[in-house]
Amino acid sequence: MTDLKGNRDGRLVCLLGLILAFATLACYWPVSHFDFINLDDPVYVYRARMVQRGLTWPGVVWAFKCLDGGNWNPLVWLSHMADCQFYGLKAGGHHVTNLVLHIANVLLLFLVLKSLTGAVWRSVLVAAIFALHPLHVESVAWVSERKDVLSTLFLFPALWAYAGYCQADGTRRKKFYLLSLLFFALGLMCKPMLVTLPLLLLLLDYWPLQRTESARKLILEKLPFIGLSAAASVLTIWTQHRIGAMENTAPLLLCVKNATVSYVTYLEEFFWPTRLAIFYPFPNSISILRTAVALVALAVISGAVISGMKKRRYLAVGWFWFLGTLAPVIGILQVGMQGLADRYTYIPYIGLGIMLAWGVADLAQAWPRRRTALAALTGLGLLCLTAATCAQVKFWRNSITVNEHAVKFTSGNYMAHSNLGYGLMEVGKLEEAMKQFQEVVRLMPTLAAPYNDIGTVYASQSKFDDAISMFLQALSYNPNLKQAHYNLGKAYLAQGKVKEAVDELKTAYRLEPNDINTETTLAEALVKTGKVSEAIPYSEAVVKADPEDAHARFALGWAYLAGKQWDNALANYKEAVRLAPDSPQSLNALAWVYATSPKGSIRKGAEAVRLAERACQITKMQNTELLDTLGAAYAETGRFKEAIKINEEIKVLAISAHDTASAEIARQRGELYKAGKPYRDQE
Repeated sequence: MTDLKGNRDGRLVCLLGLILAFATLACYWPVSHFDFINLDDPVYVYRARMVQRGLTWPGVVWAFKCLDGGNWNPLVWLSHMADCQFYGLKAGGHHVTNLVLHIANVLLLFLVLKSLTGAVWRSVLVAAIFALHPLHVESVAWVSERKDVLSTLFLFPALWAYAGYCQADGTRRKKFYLLSLLFFALGLMCKPMLVTLPLLLLLLDYWPLQRTESARKLILEKLPFIGLSAAASVLTIWTQHRIGAMENTAPLLLCVKNATVSYVTYLEEFFWPTRLAIFYPFPNSISILRTAVALVALAVISGAVISGMKKRRYLAVGWFWFLGTLAPVIGILQVGMQGLADRYTYIPYIGLGIMLAWGVADLAQAWPRRRTALAALTGLGLLCLTAATCAQVKFWRNSITVNEHAVKFTSGNYMAHSNLGYGLMEVGKLEEAMKQFQEVVRLMPTLAAPYNDIGTVYASQSKFDDAISMFLQALSYNPNLKQAHYNLGKAYLAQGKVKEAVDELKTAYRLEPNDINTETTLAEALVKTGKVSEAIPYSEAVVKADPEDAHARFALGWAYLAGKQWDNALANYKEAVRLAPDSPQSLNALAWVYATSPKGSIRKGAEAVRLAERACQITKMQNTELLDTLGAAYAETGRFKEAIKINEEIKVLAISAHDTASAEIARQRGELYKAGKPYRDQE
């Protein structure tokens, strides 16, 4: 009979696990067709060059050194690299990985709770709430929040191994302890929010493990866990200070008020999750009355929990799980500009789920005649959560939809307006983007960034005078805004003000020395001023930082060519073409060297023709610079009639575009080809 019961329980657990997995998959499957979000995703994935290369040994080393994003989370970087290895930059694959990790967490939570308590139905209810709560959409549907789902994947095995340590003896006991410690360390290498694990272990000691050892012994055995937590906390605070995330900290009293009110807000949203957004601005003020009401509510609930914990230990575990795991992100030490965030509830809501599931079970036992009604009410609640989550998932389709939703359901949300502007600009809706950036200026008139954003829109419209005015306005509010200096330099460069461009780009480089775009643009500007020897080191630094960057290779080749270093130019142009075989820019540059180099050992006329023809085909024979190279390549192979014909086409295009310089060059080349002579670049 025992075996039969065990088999039935096993089949029930498997069936419930399958239902949980299927429900979660069905609810979140739309994310497989979603795009990246322009908040944090560029940092972690689609603008992170090392990540885009996939899993490489240099990438592994870099991941363990990297502090980008304000945290030390090497396993997160490695997971993003693995995604790029398999999916490239197809966002759907990255989303699917998050979804798979979330489903794994759902199943692990169910199994761990069932193992600890022996309660199948209560455990599955907690897991279902965890799986289907709409506040968890942010952690799953946002690729950058891989931190949440991956760190939690190590949290549950750490709890399971700790339970094994408590229940085992001898050598196995020590192995379970070390295993729990290992999983904890791995979790901290994903997200430091797990620093509260020692508290969770003490809560498990109280219930459901109900250990009888002295409090001193229970605390002493947690010292290695506490040591890891302390180290992770110090590292996180140091990293946040390093990137300036804690420089604009609000007054301590306001932070305390916000933390108190946020606890109650999270509690409310557990039961009534509405008006959710990707970003909630930190409040400028909070009334004493609102703070007092929140404080009283927390005190009343805590008092009720403490008074009832002798009979119902799960109440204390669930409540202090909720309070404790939220503590690192509740905002006493303000990091970033948000007042609260949906993603912070990913682990804390487990505590409230435990209180609810075991509380419903107790009510069912106390009111046996109302069990059916309670079961129906519970089922209805889960259906409502599922419907809300399915609706919330849809808003995460792309940067525009998620930020439009945030703008609609929050007020004064300058971050949402700003990111909505970026999203609109990415799809070419410049006028709509401008309106969003202007709204940010209205909300935050002394913030430098929106003026820089407006300038970027003007620059995209080739309105460089207006753009320069906006960049200067941004710098008047923040002289150290690197991006504004960089954009101002590019705008000057577009106007032919090369000296001014070099000055701004050098300032941008000083503010952020390792930015590849700045180094590349500065090198190009220096070449235009004739300072080739000064430009080459900048280009070389770019290539050294990212040898697989085709544009960096092209820029270095261009600098070498300006310095008449033909062999070096050739080597880098070859690499540029290898890395980007369909880049007209790189194809044209290599063809030019093969066709016009004064060094006979370098010239390859037939190869020059092949490359130049390919570049002109890609640009549909409409680019005068590329056609000029094709004419030179024809002349190098003795095909002068074709070279002359190409030059006539260049003159027609140049005259129609009022490009007198290109027309004059074509005339001069034509005279050379008519004389039966190829063009040779100067030594």
